[in-house]
Amino acid sequence: MGSSNRKSIIEYYNAFWKEESLSVALKVEAVCRHNTVMSALRYVKLKQNARILDLGCGIGDLTSHLLKYGKTTAIDISDSAIAIAKARYPHIIHLRTFL
Repeated sequence: MGSSNRKSIIEYYNAFWKEESLSVALKVEAVCRHNTVMSALRYVKLKQNARILDLGCGIGDLTSHLLKYGKTTAIDISDSAIAIAKARYPHIIHLRTFL
């Protein structure tokens, strides 16, 4: 991926997560994704001391639930998303951006 493509993707997601109110459709999609991931984890009987990578964590909603399964590292391309996640879930210590 070229530098200009990466920069435009980062700018898109930073702007996306700065929106104060996300659309209802996006909220429904996020809930469906959350429920699917959590159901899959229960199905595979993930051990409580697992090491989890939440790639594309967004604002950390799912990450906060994954913590009950073990050490969770959450990363996202958006600085804005990580800032929101840190403010909403200060107990999640492994939040970072990747570039």
